Amino acid sequence: MNSAGITFRPVEHTDYSGIVALGVECYGSNAPTREQLLHGYLGLHNAPVGSWLACWNSQVIAVQHMIVHSFHFGRTVLLGGVFTGALVHPSFRGRGIFSSLIEKVVESSWELGCDFVLTMPNDMSFGAFMKN
Repeated sequence: MNSAGITFRPVEHTDYSGIVALGVECYGSNAPTREQLLHGYLGLHNAPVGSWLACWNSQVIAVQHMIVHSFHFGRTVLLGGVFTGALVHPSFRGRGIFSSLIEKVVESSWELGCDFVLTMPNDMSFGAFMKN
């Protein structure tokens, strides 16, 4: 597949069926349930969300979730942009899509007033986080 024509935009409620389909493409028979996937992209009730996705020919091919959490350090409260649940369609890996999504959610974090960003990368995403 050619990577020309890939667009990036914030996740919307109308994207959830595409996110579920992407989860199946990425995990196969080990895919999280629809409810598990959607919980991650709906976020916590009333919490700001800055998740982004990538589309190719109107198909969701990648998504990076970001939600804002309050962290308490004594009397100090800091806002953190927490990145979880990255998915990139296997046919589109190695093209910089994940790195582009990280740039978008970092920017969203700052726009939402976060003091810092936080993630727990796995083996597949660690290298991209180190580059960014």
